[in-house]
Amino acid sequence: ARNRPVISAFAQGGYGKPALNMFENKFKPYVIGGVSFSWNLGSLYTYKQEKKSIEQQKLTLDSERETFLYNLNVQLPQQQNEIKKYRHTMQDDDEIIRLRKQIKDAAEAKVENGTLTVSDLLQEINALEAARQAKSLHEIQYLMSVYKLKFTTNLN
Repeated sequence: ARNRPVISAFAQGGYGKPALNMFENKFKPYVIGGVSFSWNLGSLYTYKQEKKSIEQQKLTLDSERETFLYNLNVQLPQQQNEIKKYRHTMQDDDEIIRLRKQIKDAAEAKVENGTLTVSDLLQEINALEAARQAKSLHEIQYLMSVYKLKFTTNLN
């Protein structure tokens, strides 16, 4: 568009004394119209350089796109493996909590029988609560991984 000639029309009108005829001393309307033609030849000198610059920008953009897609293809399996890891960890946490609960129940029975001290029972209760906290942490990490994968793949 910059290298093309520009053709435009114009019109101007008015009412004045004198109008276009300077020898006539009366108020009269007047109208002037015409066609304008302009062509900026200066842009022809830089046309080749601008075309090379645009081609270089296209190549850069294609390269950035390929890099992005490559990184995306690398990230997706890593994020999916991370989700699997946290799922497995949460299953292990469930098993640990189940076993810690059994140990705590056994410790309560021993305290009732007098073969275990209350401080030992508190240690088992604390261990059970620590296992529950670890599971909560792993659930949060799992959800973060899922949201990260959704963000990467642009899924809702």
